[in-house]
Amino acid sequence: AGGSAKLGGSGTTPRLVRELDGPHFGDPGCCWLPPDTCGSVGPDHFVAVTNVNLSVYDKTSGQRTLNVSLADFFGEGVGDPRVTYDVHHDRWAVLAMTGPAARVHVAYSLSGDPTGTWFKTVIDTAQDEDVGRWADYPTLGVDVAGVYFASHMVGPPDTMSIWAIDKAPLLAATPSLGTVSVWRNLPWEGAIQPCVTYGDPGGVYLVSRRSWNSLRLRQITGPLTAPTLAQVGNPVVPSHGNAPDAPQKGTAATLGTLDIRPINAVYRDGSVWTTHTVTVDGRAGVRWYELDVATATAVQVGTVADESLYFYMPSISVNAERDLLLGFTGSDEDTYAGAWITGRRASDPLGETGPPLLFKPGEGPHTQMSSSGFNRWGDYSLTSVDPLDDQTFWTIQEYSGSNPNAW
Repeated sequence: AGGSAKLGGSGTTPRLVRELDGPHFGDPGCCWLPPDTCGSVGPDHFVAVTNVNLSVYDKTSGQRTLNVSLADFFGEGVGDPRVTYDVHHDRWAVLAMTGPAARVHVAYSLSGDPTGTWFKTVIDTAQDEDVGRWADYPTLGVDVAGVYFASHMVGPPDTMSIWAIDKAPLLAATPSLGTVSVWRNLPWEGAIQPCVTYGDPGGVYLVSRRSWNSLRLRQITGPLTAPTLAQVGNPVVPSHGNAPDAPQKGTAATLGTLDIRPINAVYRDGSVWTTHTVTVDGRAGVRWYELDVATATAVQVGTVADESLYFYMPSISVNAERDLLLGFTGSDEDTYAGAWITGRRASDPLGETGPPLLFKPGEGPHTQMSSSGFNRWGDYSLTSVDPLDDQTFWTIQEYSGSNPNAW
């Protein structure tokens, strides 16, 4: 199924329409590494969350209309933020975790205006088999019935857990937190990604990496007052391994490319789409998949790689025409870490994307070492589809600033 779409691939490169300046180092709360770049588009706004800032932008003017620290937004210091627009009910969902304090904060807007009122709640993750563990790298998805997240539960031993939140009470005139279902003690897989779901397939799909040549598909079905988690299958995919850290211009310090966990997932028209960073000829490259949920097989697999550049931290989305966009970081010894895109039309050859396009060059080397001695980057990005036309893609990507500490 498919093949590799390297620089000069036979697919269709997307056309860049516009650019907006997003959150940056120095904004309220923005002092953490890595920034955990995330953002989603709605009818009138783009909402961006980073470590640890929430910003709202007017889509038409590009003006930032809200710029607050996530600590002020949630009332507690948090990290690893995620956001998605809920196309089913014209709402927004935001979550973030508190680290060893073992809490996940969840916010659900009361309207389509993210500068308005939110329902906010806190979920204690250290319950039952997760006592003594805390939630790291939480993920986020939605469907018509619920809001879903999963997390790496830091041990020992390290495991995974999945939460399903019944959305009906959140949509009530007086919103409240209804049934929260949890599946704990699942095998450690780095990240389990619940899908941002289009349409109603009867339950949310979730995807994770099972082994060096397989993924894992699960589905949560049934009323979310008493849901069921079932395994759909283990799609076989080309073998893959962790990518090396990425070189960058102007310094010997390399940038962390994380690992092979999926970065995000989308369900649309019988397929789950996901992406991650893999090693390609000794460099970091982007691997993406279309998975058929009926047969739990890979319909197509693509790889975005180059003979010099390293590509990493990818995110994926698919529009109503089944066109695809990937956003990611790219760098090498002669290139600062910048923001890149590629994509494909549904009519392009299977597995093929167009030549990658650099849409925001990096401005300098990034050399801000973490307390553990790593030059952190990422740890993710997000790509989404404009709900007004269900055609246009928006992607939020990190690039290195001119100051060595900036992003």
